[in-house]
Amino acid sequence: MFAHAYLSGEYENKNLNLPSLKKLSKALDMISSDDIKLKLNNNHLEYKDKSLKFKYHLHEDGVITKPKLSLEKIRNFEYNLQFDLDFEFLSSVLQKSSITNTNKLYLFTENDSLVWKLGDETVPNSDTLSIVGDEVDFELESFILKIDNLKLLSKVSKTGNIFKINSKLGVGCIITKSGDFEMEYILSSLKN
Repeated sequence: MFAHAYLSGEYENKNLNLPSLKKLSKALDMISSDDIKLKLNNNHLEYKDKSLKFKYHLHEDGVITKPKLSLEKIRNFEYNLQFDLDFEFLSSVLQKSSITNTNKLYLFTENDSLVWKLGDETVPNSDTLSIVGDEVDFELESFILKIDNLKLLSKVSKTGNIFKINSKLGVGCIITKSGDFEMEYILSSLKN
């Protein structure tokens, strides 16, 4: 999974080598204010207010290998399928993943509805659980996602999320928005 953030405004272009989005998210969750000001120092981000302060250290350039997929290429992907994604529904589906004891979610259409299937079709005699979601006006063959990636996303914004899929390339993009801030999570379908 790749994550790309947009924030409207005038800024200088800066690369941040974030070692763990989950760790940073947990730190940001501790801040009670909606207005968060992070200071970028040499090798870390710093936050200070009256009741909380933390440092979040960044990796040096070269520690995190750059993906083969360029940001420009990601921005130019065309998606032929799109639907609203309710993260509360997604979170509810993911909570049931312990029933199947697998790390895959198959997303496909059946009878004009999205089906969210937990299981692993590559493992013989593996348990499955299918949950029928919203009605849609398109057809989708299995788009296979890692449950761990989706668990990270289910803690993000609860409303206004869009899932776009390029069914030919097997690439998906989940977009979350909050005011002037937008996150894109690029996911590729696993092989079956």
